[in-house]
Parts: sequence; C-alpha cells; structure tokens
Amino acid sequence: MPMYNINLKQFFTFKTIAQRIEKRVGYQSMIRKTIFKRSPQHPYPVIGIDEITRVVKNVPVVRRGTAAVPMKHGTRKIEYIEPQGVDLSDFLSATDINNLRLLSNDNIQVLINNRIDMMLESTQMTIGALCAQSLTGKIEYPMIADGVNETYEIILGDPCEITLTTKFRLFQAHLGTTL
Repeated sequence: MPMYNINLKQFFTFKTIAQRIEKRVGYQSMIRKTIFKRSPQHPYPVIGIDEITRVVKNVPVVRRGTAAVPMKHGTRKIEYIEPQGVDLSDFLSATDINNLRLLSNDNIQVLINNRIDMMLESTQMTIGALCAQSLTGKIEYPMIADGVNETYEIILGDPCEITLTTKFRLFQAHLGTTL
C-alpha cells in the first residue's frame, strides 16, 4: 500500500483561519444584534458591575473656560464578573484522515471550513442564549469546570421595563422632532 503524505498544517495557519472567521462575521444572534448593539472589548479578565450598568447619555454643553462635566462611573461597587469563554475543539478521526487521501486540497479546505463554521455557529448560538438570559436580570447557564458540570451564574439585577406604550411614545416623540 503506497504511503501518502498530507500536509494539514497549511490548512490551519493563522491566516487561513482568520480569513474564514472574517467571512462569517456577519452572523450574530437577533438579541445580540438588537439589544446589545454596542459591545466593546474589555481588556481585563474581570468586569465591574458598575461598568455594565453605566448608562451612556448626552451631556450639557460647557461654556468655554468652565470646568468639564465629570463622567459618573456608577456607585463603584466592588462587584466583579469573570466572563467565561466558549472553548470548542473538533478532531479528525483516523478514518477522516485516511479519506483525505482521496480529496484535492480545495476539498480538504471545504471540509475544514465546514468544521470551523460549525464551531463558529455554536459559539454564536451560545452568545445568543447568554444575551437572552441576561434580559431577565440573571444568567444561569451550564458550565464545565475541570470535567464537572456546574452552573455559571451572574445576577445582574432587575431588568429595565420598556412597555409597548413607552416604545410607542418614544417613537411619536422621535417623529415630532424629525417632522
């Protein structure tokens, strides 16, 4: 039986994976897209509750020479959330690797792209589920820690209530200012 060498490294370079992810960036859950439009990256391993609850709003203009308007950063409660990651892995079985001998490089790339797409979709679905739960004021989501099933729990507090009437009034007010 002849020996075939397949170089899989070329399919798993930073560049090839980054290109695949860039093509898939458009997919986001409806809740994340609608409710959490602004979701900046955070540089630390923990995030303070006061940073999450901070409301960005318009401020008054300041006459030249007057002191600047201070931005209030919440109550400075010492409560932190440690965001957990969505870490997925997928492996090619021995049979899959054997069957790669029958495929061209383009078809191998298709197989790998399908696996990456599946992991990206699972990640986005998980983010969507976490976003949906956060709207209730509490996240309770399955978490695996050292091979043990636990519950990842974050208590965010009472959610804001915006009724349909409130939304309609805001829409009317917006119409009044634009017409």
